[in-house]
Amino acid sequence: MMNRWFALSMTKRFSLTLRKAAMLVVIAGLVACGGTSNVKTSTSDNPDVLHKKIQLGKSYIQNGNFERARFHLRDALKMAPESAEVHDALALMFMATDEMALADEYFQKSLSREPNNSRYRNNYASFLMSQQRYDDAAVQFQRVVDDVLYENRTDAMVSLAVCKRELNDSAAAADLFAKVLRFNRLHPVALYYTSLMHYDAGSISMAYNYWQRLNMSNNESAASLLLGIKIAEAQGRQNDAASMAIKLSSLYGNSAEYREYQNSH
Repeated sequence: MMNRWFALSMTKRFSLTLRKAAMLVVIAGLVACGGTSNVKTSTSDNPDVLHKKIQLGKSYIQNGNFERARFHLRDALKMAPESAEVHDALALMFMATDEMALADEYFQKSLSREPNNSRYRNNYASFLMSQQRYDDAAVQFQRVVDDVLYENRTDAMVSLAVCKRELNDSAAAADLFAKVLRFNRLHPVALYYTSLMHYDAGSISMAYNYWQRLNMSNNESAASLLLGIKIAEAQGRQNDAASMAIKLSSLYGNSAEYREYQNSH
């Protein structure tokens, strides 16, 4: 779960290609995290078949076989037209096929059937975030975070913090990231953004402390390398900056972060 959010959050410079890549990360993560929650089967005579249809549909979404996914999910919808799980899976399929209006519609249909299901609400919030609808996403993530027993509450808190930062509410974002780090001191997204926010504020020593913890978490990315270069240069550690620049070039030569590095040097 954590790596999904790291990948999504690090693609904050949304060129069309990066935005598409981020969306694919979201879809893969949401499908993979679907779990085996209870399916509303009051209209189905065979809940085992229904469950298999839904899981097959999600598997085909992950594999990019959308026609087969549509086939199984259409059957599942006929079997259980009031199933929130089916509508959530259909929303993920429409998201994957770039039919965003339909994805929004089916996420909302899912929530209308099970408004207290935090997993479905988190899926919808993640969809909104992938569309840069940060105001709407923040509202939904807040409701997820308010569910103190939700198993993926920490990740929802991270996503809420990212939304708050995108909405220029740095104080709220910082508070949320700090709370996440009390739960998990090596959470990569919280560490990255906390380091970045200290760097932006001119607190280079604090930025370096958090960046070092991020480096320990083994979640390296183009964004974390670029931030490391900036911090190293601000501290006069030119050899470290040069070493990270070589790595950025060799591993992420096509990234927006490497282009930013080239443009500034």
